[in-house]
Amino acid sequence: MRNCNLERVVSLLLTERFPNARVQNVIIKSDIDADGDRFLRITVVLESDPESLDRDNLVSFVRYLRPKLAAEEAEDFPVISFVSAKEAGQLHLEAA
Repeated sequence: MRNCNLERVVSLLLTERFPNARVQNVIIKSDIDADGDRFLRITVVLESDPESLDRDNLVSFVRYLRPKLAAEEAEDFPVISFVSAKEAGQLHLEAA
């Protein structure tokens, strides 16, 4: 499993589920929660405001993403955040 493959998988699904969204970047980091369980921290940086995304597609996004990640041998649960490019800059996500 390589992050560049996972980023590609996430980007392709974003295009499929949110055809009007303008995705600037997808940032994926492996992390460990307080219980010691591994998870994928996925941040989607949008050129526009995340509020413009279809809420029904947002709610179901992880359900569609999990099998695609599993096909790439990524079994860790994805935790996804959608932020605007402005927010990403304020959080210094682009340099991470």
